[in-house]
Amino acid sequence: MNRNEYRKNAYDMLHLVASIINGKKPSSKRLQQMDLDAVFEIAQSHSLTAVCAYALESCGINRPDFTEAKNKSIRKNVLMDCDREELFAALEKEHIWHMPLKGILLKNIYPRLGMRQMADNDILFDPEYRERIREIMESMGYSCDKFGAGRHDCYHKEPSCNFKLFSGLIKDSADERIRSYYRHIMEKLILRPGTDCEYEFGLNDFYIFMTVNEYLHYSSGGTGLRSLLDAYVFLGRFSNKLDREYISEELKKLGAADYENMRTYIALTLFRYGGLNLEDKKILDYYIFSGAYGTVRNTISNGIGQKNHGSKLHYVWGRLFPGMGWLKEYYPFFYRHRIFLPLLFPFRIIKGIFLHRDKLRYEANVLLHRRFEKVSKWQ
Repeated sequence: MNRNEYRKNAYDMLHLVASIINGKKPSSKRLQQMDLDAVFEIAQSHSLTAVCAYALESCGINRPDFTEAKNKSIRKNVLMDCDREELFAALEKEHIWHMPLKGILLKNIYPRLGMRQMADNDILFDPEYRERIREIMESMGYSCDKFGAGRHDCYHKEPSCNFKLFSGLIKDSADERIRSYYRHIMEKLILRPGTDCEYEFGLNDFYIFMTVNEYLHYSSGGTGLRSLLDAYVFLGRFSNKLDREYISEELKKLGAADYENMRTYIALTLFRYGGLNLEDKKILDYYIFSGAYGTVRNTISNGIGQKNHGSKLHYVWGRLFPGMGWLKEYYPFFYRHRIFLPLLFPFRIIKGIFLHRDKLRYEANVLLHRRFEKVSKWQ
């Protein structure tokens, strides 16, 4: 698909999503004109295939590819709930505080089981017990795929049980305002009723963190259409229960108030009202072409345009010699043992050549051939 074809098919996908999420059937006339193979491909890239499957089924269309994706999402949601309950029971027994993160809770407010597709069980935990939690996970049959490097550890068990266990909410390389705000996280949490060690955000703080997390992705590699749908579903359920004055003031402290206004307007206009204008569609393009988890091209563009004032030279310098926050996040050994810092530069070069050659080649190609024009704040 070229860019225009991709956009057209993405709009078709959004028609399916908007219809079913609002309890309506998609337009039969529009369905007849859709390229459902292309819609499936785009839905997969945005983790919206299960929602589309429900929309198609409401019209009596049961395509194996969509149906399989929906059933897989349902199975995974159920399995992840069971696995998480097992882990939480073990953490309660050990008196280790813990908290489920965004997607785990958001999936429960979608209209149908499996609509909100999940990749991992994301859990925040007491960082003092990192080693003990690894022992618990391995005793439960999980293999540890990543440990001690950065703020999250990764665990996997067949067939599709994945955990990301976070020792901190915010990357060390993120904006200092955001890192400082969430540094003493326990001050913002409340104990979940009926438990001794499971915590949660209050409704307002959940929405604030949800928004800030999106903002960090949006302003880096980008974030996909599911972020807009998450916001729409959440606000549709809880908008009249939110303290808007408190939320606005806190988001101003975090530098994300303007983003929240933009994202909320786009989400409501897209899924409830329709009628996006030309400027709105330019913003929506950014979501459409970001995929679920952002792109390298967006990361480079945002890195040059926002952090380095349009200078490719400054961007390259920052990539070669990043700050200490970045070092703590991605190379904790060198952060802890700074006597070895002179070895980091050649180590990264060798690692890049052998493990990330294609990514480096693509990054270099973008830097050499793309012009980074001055664009609007949200493009």
